[in-house]
Amino acid sequence: MRILVTTSPLYGHFLPMLPLIRAARAAGHQVVVATGPDLGAEVRRRRDLTYWQVGPSMADVLAGIARRPSDPGADRMGALRQDAIAYFGEPGIARAQELLPLAAAAPPDVVIHEQGDFAGGRSRPPSTSSVSRTGTDRTWPSPGNWSR
Repeated sequence: MRILVTTSPLYGHFLPMLPLIRAARAAGHQVVVATGPDLGAEVRRRRDLTYWQVGPSMADVLAGIARRPSDPGADRMGALRQDAIAYFGEPGIARAQELLPLAAAAPPDVVIHEQGDFAGGRSRPPSTSSVSRTGTDRTWPSPGNWSR
């Protein structure tokens, strides 16, 4: 089985997925990890994984955030919402746009993505299963919390 794993390029998002990735590899599945360049060396260090570099680096994301004009009138929740969009939403869209042609050329059987990554759920071919925290036909693994 071909499994595509997508994650934000942050260690705290990638490392909790490693037990699932290792179990899939141990069971003989082909695993591809798609994430930003910040985790490229970490993924390549694990010789049994294929790496697809997609989306911006966190340095680029942070530079974009620093260039944004501040809104002194924004309430706390509005500011948090804007930060979430800047940290995860916009980079996730960029990852999905780069991931779509890769996934179309080598369609996965299953797509697994962590909670903060929107690329996986948006880049799967229609006939592909997706594993996520949201949606009725999806699950998302989290340490100590397997929910459907």
